[in-house]
Amino acid sequence: MRVLAEYCVAVSVEEIKRGIESLSAAELGDVAAFLSDLRGEVAEPMAPEELGKLAHRLAGNKSPSETARLSAQIVDGFYAGS
Repeated sequence: MRVLAEYCVAVSVEEIKRGIESLSAAELGDVAAFLSDLRGEVAEPMAPEELGKLAHRLAGNKSPSETARLSAQIVDGFYAGS
C-alpha cells in the first residue's frame, strides 16, 4: 500500500538564511539563478558605476554566501536585457 502525506512546515527567514549560508558555491549560484528567474522582471543592464561598486564590495568580501550573491548580481547586471 502506498501512502502519500502532504504537510506544511513554517520556516523563518533566519532559518532560510542559515540554510543558504551552508550551501556550496555551486549551490549558491543555482539559488541565485532560481531567484533571478522567479522575479520574472525584464531587467536593464546596470550602469558601469553600479557594477564598479558591486565589484569593490566583492573584492573586499570574505563571506562565501555574500560572494556568491554579489557575483550573481554583477553577472545579472552586466547581461540584463541580452
